[in-house]
Amino acid sequence: MFVDKYILISGHLSSKKAITLLNLETLKKSMMMLRQKFPDHEIICGIDANIFVECFNSEIHLFPSEKNTFTTYKKRTAMQTQSSKAEIAVR
Repeated sequence: MFVDKYILISGHLSSKKAITLLNLETLKKSMMMLRQKFPDHEIICGIDANIFVECFNSEIHLFPSEKNTFTTYKKRTAMQTQSSKAEIAVR
């Protein structure tokens, strides 16, 4: 999505590591292509990658920058569609 001088990307990668790594490579290539095609735009990418993503380009800033930083504390309710994960706290 383009908004003014921002490119907004949202994604949810697979919980299967092999698939996630392939998807992540595609995302990295896409972000680099967007960076080249729209140099005056800020790229904001919010993803649930299910893994820590190492910095891959100095022009693209990632959070967290350290593997030990938690970004979420998840607890599902019984009303969510993944009921097998309900009432289990994951950190």
